[in-house]
Amino acid sequence: ESKLEILKTAVIAAAELLNPAFQIGVLGFDAAPTWVLPFTEAGEREEIRTGLKRLSAGGGTELYPALEEAYRGLISASAAVKHLIILSDGLVQQAPFEELVVRMAADGITVTTVAVGTDSDRELLEKIARWGGGRSYFARAVDSAPRIFASESMIVARRMLQDETFFPGLGETHPILLGFEERE
Repeated sequence: ESKLEILKTAVIAAAELLNPAFQIGVLGFDAAPTWVLPFTEAGEREEIRTGLKRLSAGGGTELYPALEEAYRGLISASAAVKHLIILSDGLVQQAPFEELVVRMAADGITVTTVAVGTDSDRELLEKIARWGGGRSYFARAVDSAPRIFASESMIVARRMLQDETFFPGLGETHPILLGFEERE
């Protein structure tokens, strides 16, 4: 199985673990970033598979423009939790990553990184994850990606759970609520 097919499997595995109403998007990047899968509900498996077919291997790794595009996409998304997973070798040109990722985090977008390959720039990718309030993973080979994506999806999905006591209150009157009284 090619690296690209393994990556596609990772995205599908992550989508299958998420609430079907959650959204997932895939931004491919080499010389220029391209939304191969615009934000789509995780339950739309066929649409996800179709979008992933547009993902192809290219030359170069222009991470900074891809981060800028991911930021634009996520900042305008209507989602309670906004999380970015970067899968890269991290062998990229120098750019003001810290400034951009810190701004993303301040806007509620967390960033996790997956460094792939023994020659990857793990130090840079670990810094990006730290600046982005996410986690940093190392995969000697890309075939670890499905497990990492699945694990990361579960961690992020758990952030939606609210485990605390709450007391509902009456907001407005409606015939269905006749006979109910609000307690103090």
